[in-house]
Parts: sequence; C-alpha cells; structure tokens
Amino acid sequence: MSGGVKKEMKKYIGLFALLGASVLSAKTYRFTVLDPSQVGTVQLKPGDYRVQVEGSQVVLKDSRGHQIDTAATMETLDHKAHQTVILSSNADGQRHITSIEFAGSHEKIVFEPAATGTR
Repeated sequence: MSGGVKKEMKKYIGLFALLGASVLSAKTYRFTVLDPSQVGTVQLKPGDYRVQVEGSQVVLKDSRGHQIDTAATMETLDHKAHQTVILSSNADGQRHITSIEFAGSHEKIVFEPAATGTR
C-alpha cells in the first residue's frame, strides 16, 4: 500500500473509533409506566419507556422510539439502586412522576415539574 492510502485508512479508523466511543458512552435505562402519569407538561400513557443519557443530555423515548420532549436532569445517588423506583406525587387527581432511580446504577433522572400559574 502506498503512504497516501495508509494515511487515509488511519484517518477513517480514527473516525470510527471516535464514533464508537461516543456511542458506548451513551447510557440507556428502561422503565415501565403502569398508570397514566404526568412528566413535566407531558402525559405518559401506560407502557415501556427508555431514557438515553449522553453527557448532560437526557432523551426520553416511548416503546415505538418516538422522542418525548420534557425537561429533566440526571443526578448521582450516593448508593447503587437495587431496583428501578419511580417516585411520584398525586396532585389534582393525577399522578406526577418526579424522579426515577435505575436498578444497578448510581443515577436517577429528575423531571422538572410543570409550571403552575400564579395569581
């Protein structure tokens, strides 16, 4: 092989390694909603959901892969969660998911509450 071809191959190998590292750094967690629940301003139907975390970006998707836009942040737990726990509150007769701890992880997702009007 000529020097130019080798240099071009090294460039592509480096690019694929970089892309592979970014894909591997993304974490995906799964959870199931049993009852209709509010997450921020979004109503979730019962079903399976995924949370993909890449750096500070949090992406929520339903079982069909549709992205659900809601404000959320990841926080670090001081312990490893033994099971997935969905923390919620009931307000106005509706379930509001506030956070989710993920089994086998030191992370939890915290959803920003829906803005409420003031008088």
